Amino acid sequence: MDLTTNLMFRATRLAPLLALSLVLAVPAVQADHDDNERPTASFTVSPSNPVTGERVTFTSTSTDEDGRIVSQAWDLDDDRSFDDGSTATVSRTFDSAGTYKIKLRVTDDDGARRDKSVDLDVASRPPDPEPDSGTAPSADSTPPASFPAPVVNGPRPPEPTLIGPRLLDPFPLVRIRGVTTRRGARLDLLSVRTRGGTKILVRCKGRGCPWARKTVRPRFSTTRLRTVKMPGFRRRHLRAGTVLKVFVTRKGMIGKYTRFEIRRLKAPRRTDSCTAPGRARVRRCPA
Repeated sequence: MDLTTNLMFRATRLAPLLALSLVLAVPAVQADHDDNERPTASFTVSPSNPVTGERVTFTSTSTDEDGRIVSQAWDLDDDRSFDDGSTATVSRTFDSAGTYKIKLRVTDDDGARRDKSVDLDVASRPPDPEPDSGTAPSADSTPPASFPAPVVNGPRPPEPTLIGPRLLDPFPLVRIRGVTTRRGARLDLLSVRTRGGTKILVRCKGRGCPWARKTVRPRFSTTRLRTVKMPGFRRRHLRAGTVLKVFVTRKGMIGKYTRFEIRRLKAPRRTDSCTAPGRARVRRCPA
C-alpha cells in the first residue's frame, strides 16, 4: 500500500471521530426565561351569604404575572356558556334557594386562559314579621312579663362596609428577563408594572449584586399605570445562589412580594406572595 492510499484510509476512519468532537465542542444553547404563564382567575362575592331576591355582586380580582388580562367572561346560570357578562363586575338575583355554580374565565394577552368556579349557597329570605293587628287586649288577658320598648325616631343603622385592607388594584406585575449561564445568569431587565403612589423596594444578596438595597418611588400620577425599570440590571451577571426580593407597597393596602433565586443553567426559581399593608413584610395573600 503506497503512502497516498494509506493517508486516505486513515482519514476515512478518523472522519466520524472528528465530526463527533466538533459536535461536543459546540456550547449548549442558553435558555431564555421568557415563557408565558397562565393567568390567575379569582373573584369575590358580595354579600357572601345571600338570600333569595337579593342582588349579588361578583367582582373579578384576577391577575396575570407576565402580561395583562384582555378578556373576562362569566357563567352565572351554569349552562356551560360564558355569556352572562364580560366586565370585571357583574351581578344577578336568585329567585329560589339552593346551591349555584358561578364560573369566571379569564384570558391573557398571549391567549392563555384559566377558569375559576365557586359553589354559592343561597338561603330563603326569612318571612316578614306580621303587623300588629291593633286590637285592644281583653280585661282578663295576661300581659307578657317583659318586652322590648319600641324605638321612636331612633338612629338609622349604619350601612355594611368591607372590613380589612384592599389589594393594590391592579395588582403589580414583577418581571425578570435574561439568559442562564454555567455560573448563574445574565440579567437584562428587572421591572415592576404598577400605579403611581407605590414604593418599590428591591433587596439583592449574593455575588454580582449592583447594590444590597434600592428603593424607587414612582413619580407619576396614581391614576397612571406604567412599567418601572430597576437600575443596575442591564447586562448584570449574577452568580448561582443570588437572591432578589421585590416589595411593592402602599400605605393602607396589601402589596406585592416576589422572590427570585438564581440557578445554574436553569430559569430562576420564582416565588410570589403578598405584603402586609404598607410594609415590606411577607404575608399570605387573602383568598
